[in-house]
Amino acid sequence: MVNPVIHIDSAIRTSTLFDARQMFSSERCEVIHLLLLPGEKMELHVQPFDVVFFILEGSGTLHLESEASVFSENTCISIKAGVMRAWKNHTSSPLRLLVIKLLS
Repeated sequence: MVNPVIHIDSAIRTSTLFDARQMFSSERCEVIHLLLLPGEKMELHVQPFDVVFFILEGSGTLHLESEASVFSENTCISIKAGVMRAWKNHTSSPLRLLVIKLLS
């Protein structure tokens, strides 16, 4: 049996602020493709589950609580539940990343 295949163009949009699209969802995991254009940034927020980010293209600043670090493509970052976080694209190129939410 072949599981559903989702192309980014047909994926469900999950945000009105950014180009965020749900690529996969189950009870245990959700995968979001997130595109931040140059200058776009998120507000600090917290989630009640662990999250893994994988940068597909570009680089951006990840704010964790009161610290900020710059990460670039082909980097994987794991964040525990309850940690305040936000991304900012400080560059002149798009930042594309996968957001993997570990729900259980």
